[in-house]
Amino acid sequence: MLKFFGRQWRGEAPFWVSVLVVSLILPWALIVGGTQWLSADTIESTPQRSIIASAIIFSLIAVVGVWQLVGTWRASSRSKAPDRWWITRWMGRLVAVAGFALTAFVLSTVPPAMARFYSEMNDTDYIGQQGHSLTVDGDRVVITGQLSWGLYDQFVQALRDDQVQTIVLNSNGGHYAVGRRMAVLINENGLDTLTTEMCASACTFAYLGGHNRTLQAGARLGYHAPSGNTDQVLSNVGAHMAGVLRTANVPDEFIQHMLATPGDKVWFPTVDELRQANIVTDVIE
Repeated sequence: MLKFFGRQWRGEAPFWVSVLVVSLILPWALIVGGTQWLSADTIESTPQRSIIASAIIFSLIAVVGVWQLVGTWRASSRSKAPDRWWITRWMGRLVAVAGFALTAFVLSTVPPAMARFYSEMNDTDYIGQQGHSLTVDGDRVVITGQLSWGLYDQFVQALRDDQVQTIVLNSNGGHYAVGRRMAVLINENGLDTLTTEMCASACTFAYLGGHNRTLQAGARLGYHAPSGNTDQVLSNVGAHMAGVLRTANVPDEFIQHMLATPGDKVWFPTVDELRQANIVTDVIE
């Protein structure tokens, strides 16, 4: 493999291998595969992990983009193949330039993505700026406001108190990954969840992590489909949400109703619907 890497860089690899495999197929395969993997991997990832994973994948894409361009350009030179038809040589170079242009276009999306991850990490994104509150009241952790990454860090610290038994969730949402990670911690610690007012969007996935999931009379749980900036993100997150709910024995009818609710709307199921969907286990006055 290393020998081929060097041969391609020097323009000594077989011409049609350089053009068709290295400059045409490889950049597309790496970009499509890498971005799809990142899209799936970052669903439950922390911003820090997303930054590291993105840096690795896009650095690899950049290296391959430059490597294929230089190698195929050299392989297309007159000195490497003086008898090759000039149209063939320039066709090879055109393919290499197109592969590099695609690489450059994809890399242009990296700075905004990194900036978004960094702002989420520091709670300076839109969700973080909306604010949140976490207080420990005896055996309860009471959470209001947005589920931001700053809140998640506080939540991890709060669970170090062995007295905590119940997580009170009154939030209109936040980052889906935060809700999911909170649910895992709640479940692993055998804690209960309670909503006394409203828990919507990402909050409902944190609520689902409770061993006993209680709803105070008059309180509501709100659901909707994911929102995102690309169809791939929407598809991946939607499929992930559906998988989480199915694992919790939530009926497909309920899941489909949630996914059919636009991201800018909220569906509030009745208490009976929530019981039948195995989401709420008890209702208190």
